[in-house]
Amino acid sequence: DLREAAAGLVMGVDRALARVGHALGEDRRAAWHRLRSRRSLYPAVERWLLLGATQTFGVAFNVGALLSLAATVTFTDVAFAWGSTLTVEVDQIARVLGAIAAPWGWAWPAAVPDAALLEATRYAHLDAAYLGAAPGTRVVDPGLVGAWWRFLLAAVLAYGLLPRLALAAAARRGMRRALAS
Repeated sequence: DLREAAAGLVMGVDRALARVGHALGEDRRAAWHRLRSRRSLYPAVERWLLLGATQTFGVAFNVGALLSLAATVTFTDVAFAWGSTLTVEVDQIARVLGAIAAPWGWAWPAAVPDAALLEATRYAHLDAAYLGAAPGTRVVDPGLVGAWWRFLLAAVLAYGLLPRLALAAAARRGMRRALAS
């Protein structure tokens, strides 16, 4: 489906360029026609090339997100918070986050938000305060409200970067096989 969508996009660009027509000049039109006429010769290569290109972008995006998170956590005092309009209990959220953190929780338990972290970082916008904080104070524990960074880092690694790296490697192998055949 993705390949067909990309092919549709290329054909749309081709139709637009055909309308522009003579503005391209004869050499460019001939080169575009050669590319378009040979497109069906290498469909397997085209598929792997498209997958590799999208995953390369995905890897770059996730590396950028990780670097941004690292810089933010390192050079600022970030205070994370969560809240919900729905009536949810801390133990319900802890179960959901534990399931999300299953890929890394066994290796990095500190990156799994526990009930204490959830309770300390629950925030109410109406009161503009953390729910567990004493009146007149901003937070329950200043050191605790920044602890979400581990979970965020692990989540971007597990669900963003690592799958993109695996797909990029698969695309590279597939491309080599398709070109060899």
